[in-house]
Amino acid sequence: GVDDEIVFYFISSVNEDQFLALETIGITYPNSNYLVNRQNSNLFTIEYVVSGVGHLYINNKEYTCKTGDKYILLPNTKQEYYADKNNPFKKYWVNFRSKQFEKYINDFNLENNVLYKNLDISNEMNSIFELEKITSENKVIANKAMSILFSILMKMKQYNELGSHNFIEDEIIIAKSIIEYFNKEENKE
Repeated sequence: GVDDEIVFYFISSVNEDQFLALETIGITYPNSNYLVNRQNSNLFTIEYVVSGVGHLYINNKEYTCKTGDKYILLPNTKQEYYADKNNPFKKYWVNFRSKQFEKYINDFNLENNVLYKNLDISNEMNSIFELEKITSENKVIANKAMSILFSILMKMKQYNELGSHNFIEDEIIIAKSIIEYFNKEENKE
């Protein structure tokens, strides 16, 4: 069950070859009966736990997420997640399709990672929510959305390499240059 949920839908007139298509973004306020069970989703899902506790069962592995944690659910995986009975989690989330993002996940060897403890992506999630204020059309916001998602991806990569969420200068510079590239491409359109 859900006590409340805020969901924004994006218009997707894109084909499968486009590098990104946002589907939905939202905030979920689950109650203790909340349960999601997907046998084979075709979407990427990134969720950031704002408060509380949740439990994940992804591809036969169990995880517990808490305030400040981030998790990613990859396409073509068995996904079950639910709220803690005593302290249900509140979460921000984004669902999207992207062959390019899948390539980055594989190139950075992140395909087996689900949970990132204390990985703060609140600024990136807020930036994704700001996109909804611009338009619901993917073709208008795709580059900006990809730059935000790439920033999250770089944090995940850094977390895996150093076992923490502290960033080194070189990766910040790389991420900024990629964001600038996507923003320039968007301004050309």
